[in-house]
Amino acid sequence: MVKEKVSSYLLDQYKVMEGMEQQREILERKLPAILDVIEDAEEKGAFRPGVSAWLRALKKVAYEANDVFDEFKYEALWRDARKKGQFNMLGMDVVSLFPSYNLIMFRNKMGKKLQKIVGSIEVLVSEMNSFGFIHRQQAPPSNQWRQTDSIMADSEKDIVRRSRDKEKNKIVKILHDHVGCNRDLLVLPIVGMAGLGKTTFVQLIYNDPEIKNHFELRRWCCVSDDFDVGNIANSICNSTEKDHEKTLQDLQEAISGKRYLIVLDDVWNREADKWEKLKTCLKLGGKGSAILTTTRDSQVARIMITGVVEAYNLENLGEEYTKEIIQTRAFSLAGSDELSEIVQKFVDSCQGSPLAAKAFGSMLSTKTSILEWKNILAKSDICNEKTGILPILKLSYADLPSHMKQCFAFCAIFPKDYEINVENLIQLWMAHDFIPLKEQYHFETTSPECTTIMDGSNHKELLSNRPTYHLLVSRHRTGDLFDDFLRKQSATLRTLLYPTRNTYGSIHHLSKCISLRGLQLYEIKELPIRPIKLKHLRYLNLSENCDIKELPEDISILYHLQTLNVSHCISLRRLPKDMKYMTSLRHLYTNGCKNLEYMPPELGHLTSLQTLTYFVVGAVSGCSTVRELQNLNLCGELELRGLENVSEAHACTVNIENKVKLTHLSLEWRNGHLVDEPDHQKKVLDALKPHDGLLMLRIAFYEGSGFPTWMTDVSMLQNLSELYLVGCSMCGEVPQFCHLNVLKVLCLTSLDKLTSLCSYTTSNFFPALRELQLNHLERLERWSVMEGEEATFPLLERVSIMKCPMLKSLPKAPKLRILKLDEEKAELSLLILRSRFSSLSKLTLSVSDGNSALELDHNHEAPLSEMELCGCAFFFPSGPPRPTAGIWKWFGQLVDLKIESCDVLVYWPEEEFICLVSLKNLSIENCNNLIGHRQASGGSTRVSSDQVLPYLTSLSIRQYESLEEMFRLPPSLTSIFIRGCRNLQLMWSEDDIELENVIQVEGRSEHCNDLASTSVPDQQSPSPRNNSLPC
Repeated sequence: MVKEKVSSYLLDQYKVMEGMEQQREILERKLPAILDVIEDAEEKGAFRPGVSAWLRALKKVAYEANDVFDEFKYEALWRDARKKGQFNMLGMDVVSLFPSYNLIMFRNKMGKKLQKIVGSIEVLVSEMNSFGFIHRQQAPPSNQWRQTDSIMADSEKDIVRRSRDKEKNKIVKILHDHVGCNRDLLVLPIVGMAGLGKTTFVQLIYNDPEIKNHFELRRWCCVSDDFDVGNIANSICNSTEKDHEKTLQDLQEAISGKRYLIVLDDVWNREADKWEKLKTCLKLGGKGSAILTTTRDSQVARIMITGVVEAYNLENLGEEYTKEIIQTRAFSLAGSDELSEIVQKFVDSCQGSPLAAKAFGSMLSTKTSILEWKNILAKSDICNEKTGILPILKLSYADLPSHMKQCFAFCAIFPKDYEINVENLIQLWMAHDFIPLKEQYHFETTSPECTTIMDGSNHKELLSNRPTYHLLVSRHRTGDLFDDFLRKQSATLRTLLYPTRNTYGSIHHLSKCISLRGLQLYEIKELPIRPIKLKHLRYLNLSENCDIKELPEDISILYHLQTLNVSHCISLRRLPKDMKYMTSLRHLYTNGCKNLEYMPPELGHLTSLQTLTYFVVGAVSGCSTVRELQNLNLCGELELRGLENVSEAHACTVNIENKVKLTHLSLEWRNGHLVDEPDHQKKVLDALKPHDGLLMLRIAFYEGSGFPTWMTDVSMLQNLSELYLVGCSMCGEVPQFCHLNVLKVLCLTSLDKLTSLCSYTTSNFFPALRELQLNHLERLERWSVMEGEEATFPLLERVSIMKCPMLKSLPKAPKLRILKLDEEKAELSLLILRSRFSSLSKLTLSVSDGNSALELDHNHEAPLSEMELCGCAFFFPSGPPRPTAGIWKWFGQLVDLKIESCDVLVYWPEEEFICLVSLKNLSIENCNNLIGHRQASGGSTRVSSDQVLPYLTSLSIRQYESLEEMFRLPPSLTSIFIRGCRNLQLMWSEDDIELENVIQVEGRSEHCNDLASTSVPDQQSPSPRNNSLPC
């Protein structure tokens, strides 16, 4: 990267290096000489300490040189912005921003810095010559004896299946026999050295059709070296619950009574107590449940093994398969006898490791002569139990181009199993010049230079004196030791990332981090460092900082900045007005900034801009109009808001149709705006016609009398997979949705004139639709324009219908799983209940009318596992004669139940509860008339002697001023949450519940039992809590 910057363009174009020509020419001669031998130096540095020290010194000088040439480039950009009047228009005093600026002083200061670097380079060149490094020249290419192909991946999958078939069948048989005998939990570790293919092997078992049929629940969890029981439980439950106790309860509920197969991949934990705690929770699964684990460590396997005599040791891959992997990756045609001998030697080096074979094959695919193959063979070591495949992977790393090595090494900043955002990673690479910008179009082993500080980090990392260039901090709290570490490293830091919330302290050291290229901060109200200190910055991520109201105006002097992310800064009102001078900017993320009032003027000057996620058209003078988008080649997502301020002429200049790299487009007018010309909005929308490859379209608060041709023409938008129409109240004719053959998501909200979903069409078939949302459609009567015709949704899985009072039927959807209905009168709700909803797993009903009656067949069982009822008085009939249980007999499979705002509920529905034999989670909220048990004749309280809800584990009750007593609580309860029940007098008696099983009780009334004394935590639970929440 330094070599590129030494070129004469700074001198020739900007004249910022005048008087320093001699030093620049020395660097221009010396640097290529070093680069010629760097490959040989890196190889020798692995076993020669002197060479290793020389490489570290070279890296230090390279970073310093990079900073110096960045300062020259910054000076050039600053002069250019000053010439264009930036500081005059800002009204800023140049001296206040650049207090030490003086042309003579600048040349003197920079001349000294450059002379120091030249001196260091000359010393390094002298030492380089004494080491005797050689220049490695690539052998001339010869492609006649080898060919590559493009079907490697499929071929390798086939190899894996064939090579492991016999072993796979052994494990499948063990699992099959285990299920057939209905035994208790089986834990079978799969043991093997790194790179042997343990994960791939278990994937074969996990996806085997026979295995899928045997197990009701299957889950895959990557454990790695952090054996956190809570995290593993969350992974199995697909949850993000932070409360440790709640995660374990959720895990028990998720697997309770179910025959499951869980894979715990890459386990390193040797602490038996952690495993025993997790296993205790996992034992609650059904008979025949099994766990497969993969590990390199036989001691880990001995700790975890359960239900079998010994762990399964994965065999080395056979030679024929190892050879096949290498040949498939390296070439497709066999060559000479000499070549076959070389390949066999590579096979011997692999020692049955498929990952080593892949690494060799990938390396060899880039080599164009037998001589190069022999050189790799001479440098390679044989895999063994002690070294694993690290020598081969290191060889593979050494074979990367220089800039790719930097990219690879930079990834060490992220902790193990960290989910890396690829787009952000590429932007960070670019921020450090690891990827030359001229190669960028529109794509966007542990390194000693990278440090990750986490909650579990040890003190050695913080006490280390080695230079740190890239730092990621994900500790929740930082102390003096970390502050001291950051202070010591501030001069060398190039990357500083705070990617998590609740990170405190240490920010006051930022003013000393003057070489930063990448910076990410959370939970700040303002930028804690002046932009003048961030001259080198390329990547600035301030996303989700809810308290930031504006950015400092002088952020516009960050001339090197390539990525600015302020997404979801919900308080942000404006951006710096001189952003047009930030000519290096390529990515501007503003999505989620709903309080942003307008865009700064002349954004069209940012010709490198590729990403602009949210553009607000302001009504004030001096802000950017949509014309500024004309020459920007934007890609990805674009939301245009404030279109009431756009004229037809301006809309035509945006040129949306030719922005073929846009995938998501949102067009929004301000809700409730005044419409002067009825056809004006239609003309604007017509002018904003997108290209045919668009994937998502959203139009909000459009008040034209109809949609333009590009929306109603059935030949347009054939690639659209998501469509959202919101508040288009004046449109009588809507797009013919069923002609959008790949449409998966359709959301219609407040279309006041819409009467049918399929209008003016002969087809009522929605071939790909998965999700349908219909909200506040006051006139929607039917699915098809022709009464009696049905619309068909063969793949529809999720439906939400809210406030559509005239709709009297439900869609024909055989795969419907999730249904949400919100209506005044129970019409659709009763209809879905009568239909017996054979495919539904979750049902949410909200009915405010209390006069509906439910008369249904009692002899049907529904497959529902989750149900939410809001209002829905017909579920709890109170007048005589009162049905004993009614429809509740249908819900024998119900696991989760929430009842909300049901004022007809006066007494605990214990007779209904008796039917819920599978219920585990019960939540009751805002049922304001609920008192307690039903009164018996004579006025005494009738307490049921029957045990209800035998499997209930979690109970939540909120905000009942009237509630005085509980129903009989089952011994299965592990979590109780009570809030707002000030009159509750009786929680339970010692005869009603086994108190030792209650793990957690949150909240109590001033009258109820002393929960602190009656709640006995599970002795295995860490940090037991008995929190008293406000009633």
